[in-house]
Amino acid sequence: MRKILIISLVLFAVKVVFAQDIQVLDPSTSSPLDDTLVVTGDETHDYSVSLWVYNASTKSLDIKVEFDIIELAKDAYYAYCWDNCYGSVRSGHVSGSLTVNAGDTNKTSLRVDYDPKGYTGYSLFRLKVFSDSTQDTAIAYVAFDIKAGTLVIDPQTQIEIYPNPATSILFIRLAQGNEQTLQLFDILGNIVYEGKITGQLKTIDVSNLKPGVYILSIGQKDKHNMLRKIIITH
Repeated sequence: MRKILIISLVLFAVKVVFAQDIQVLDPSTSSPLDDTLVVTGDETHDYSVSLWVYNASTKSLDIKVEFDIIELAKDAYYAYCWDNCYGSVRSGHVSGSLTVNAGDTNKTSLRVDYDPKGYTGYSLFRLKVFSDSTQDTAIAYVAFDIKAGTLVIDPQTQIEIYPNPATSILFIRLAQGNEQTLQLFDILGNIVYEGKITGQLKTIDVSNLKPGVYILSIGQKDKHNMLRKIIITH
């Protein structure tokens, strides 16, 4: 039985209020977030957003995160990470602390993961980043705006997958006719379909599969595979 670990592309919305000593930075610019960034996604992906925490003070700070749920879409799974990762916690959950030295930036620990579970909807979370030794606090709002998707196009390989959700036939179209290996996995990691695409269009009959979430792997031998979530409904 083959298992898959999925690491998804980040699509998110963030708004941050700054403190003097503790700041939340935009990883793409290494600068304080002073505006709202809005990126929407569809229900066929998982999402993960990382933020940087900067200690602008002159002393080391033991920093914690309080996680609040402002709004939550139907059946959505969420988790946040700081000293550990906490999945589907209640609003008001407070993490343990991590030490960030004076003038240093923690670039790896603060993260919010989100899985829409095949549904559309809007979720909004608040992260209060603070230290018990200072009165300064940074507040970050992370929103996931999930809308229905019918077509997935990988920007690097130009592979089209449609419709998604699929009811009977799943189409896979390549911009170029390079041979690709296809594998479809259920949520337990079992292979439920395996084949190749040798031309520019491939069809997969999914009418005999149970409704639910599946993972499609597309790739070439000895190369990194592209993974996409597929929703099957009947």
